[in-house]
Amino acid sequence: MLLWPLAVVVRAVRSLSRRRRVAATPLRIQPLPFVPTTRTPNEAAVAATPLRPRPTQPPVPPRWYRESYAAVQTALAEGRTVIARIWAGNLADDATTEFGPAHPYTYEAWLLVAGTVRAALAEIRTAPPAPDAQRIDDPYGHFLFPNAHQFSVWDPDRDGVYTPAGSAPTAVTR
Repeated sequence: MLLWPLAVVVRAVRSLSRRRRVAATPLRIQPLPFVPTTRTPNEAAVAATPLRPRPTQPPVPPRWYRESYAAVQTALAEGRTVIARIWAGNLADDATTEFGPAHPYTYEAWLLVAGTVRAALAEIRTAPPAPDAQRIDDPYGHFLFPNAHQFSVWDPDRDGVYTPAGSAPTAVTR
């Protein structure tokens, strides 16, 4: 009980010696030579120039637009005009919804639709006609069924609805 002041004196001596040791060692981090409250001349010149106005449209179309446009171009190059026409129509609808009807990206999408329709028409013109196609001068469809004269129509009044149990069904010809 009588030695309690000795602990206080030992702590004080240790802290003083620690402070002297820290003051004697050089600092690892050097302090800044100046306070950065003022601007350098270059920064002042940059701050004085006015900002450029923001463009009315982005310089590059969005990613979904670019990917759809590239997919339509690829489908056209592969000769898949029906798919290209559908995808180009979807791209034009999406661009009209997203950008508005007067936007340049919408205009480009509609030009792509026109290109796909032009390619489809060229494909139709170059394709050979189908051999069983109906002629234009056939308004009543006589040539839709060219083999119709070979088959007869079943007449329930002439032929009975029920056949006898042991007989096989026979073909009716007229």
